[in-house]
Amino acid sequence: MIRFNLTLCDYLEQYITNKNNDEPYCPICYDTCMQWNRSKDIKHILDCYKEQMVVNVLKLYFDEFQEYPEITESFIDEVWQRVEVEMVNYCSKYQK
Repeated sequence: MIRFNLTLCDYLEQYITNKNNDEPYCPICYDTCMQWNRSKDIKHILDCYKEQMVVNVLKLYFDEFQEYPEITESFIDEVWQRVEVEMVNYCSKYQK
């Protein structure tokens, strides 16, 4: 299966499109798990996005150093901060 590496904004926009088309697919993992409950759906999307972000960072690290980094709390915090930046970018995109 092909996985895309899009921005959080793109995934959230695809969620809206899927909802409008009554297609209950998560735009990240493609599971049919969307319930059209905004808080539950967005939490699922954010969790998927965080997971994808961790995998991407691990791959980049491995590609550069041919080994995986030690998974520490600070490593996870660093990845989560990237997600927070994406969330801020999404909010500012739609703020008038």
